[in-house]
Amino acid sequence: MTNEILSKIVSSASKLVLLIFSVAIVAGLFTGHVSEDTFKVAVLMVLTYYFTSKGDPTLPYGGK
Repeated sequence: MTNEILSKIVSSASKLVLLIFSVAIVAGLFTGHVSEDTFKVAVLMVLTYYFTSKGDPTLPYGGK
């Protein structure tokens, strides 16, 4: 089950970039390199991009 989910994430560049960016911004917040305001803007930017991108409706999960 875990390998199947992991392979789906790695097969999609947008999911992989989203995951890496999310981990990096959270790590930056906890280490003090990123302020709370910057964190809020970054999270909002990522969520807006992910949910507004159309993807391919013929693929499972809309190609995302």
